[in-house]
Amino acid sequence: MQLTTVLRAGLPVIACGVAFCANEVWNTKVSSHWSEADANLILNNSPWAKQVKTKTTQSAGRRYPTGGRGGRGGANDWSISALVRWESARPVQEAEARLHDLHGASGSSEAKEAGEKHYVVSVIGLRPSGSQQLRDQLLTTTQLVRKNKTPIGPDDVKVKTQEGANEIQFFFPKTSPISQDDKEVTFHTVIGRMTVENKFQLKSMTRNRRLELD
Repeated sequence: MQLTTVLRAGLPVIACGVAFCANEVWNTKVSSHWSEADANLILNNSPWAKQVKTKTTQSAGRRYPTGGRGGRGGANDWSISALVRWESARPVQEAEARLHDLHGASGSSEAKEAGEKHYVVSVIGLRPSGSQQLRDQLLTTTQLVRKNKTPIGPDDVKVKTQEGANEIQFFFPKTSPISQDDKEVTFHTVIGRMTVENKFQLKSMTRNRRLELD
């Protein structure tokens, strides 16, 4: 299974480091007043969205935490960038809607529609090849991991490659709701031979002190 890196139009990397901590537009402005830069900040470099480096794994079928430990040195030990985003979070949904408004576009969000029963997390910027084999791998290797709790696996996965999109959406059932007491949630998946992982800090994923995951 091959993997191609693709830059997704409309998703610039905003190199502001931890600046969002001091300029929390999701707390200081209503979404109808967000600028394009504000919306892109939330979608690309915020508590809900992080650029991460993939890792090469030699054991794509292993589950977390043992997955992604292979690949010591050699020509196959390389990494590429991807964006991991908590798609169902309301600030993310509002940012996407704001960009639609600013550009006069219309559309509905599957993540928003699924939000009542699922947490939705996206991996953006990778274009994997394969169909059923890929889906089986993603359903098997993907997890949301919390300390001292049973990991949550997805019950559905959707791969979007139409019209230049390079996005994989993972739908996690809310059978065991995530709370701020969990403190940290690690998203982990294996795509082809690439391990993708991001640690979400729940204390930062709040708006007006309310945890925003759906």
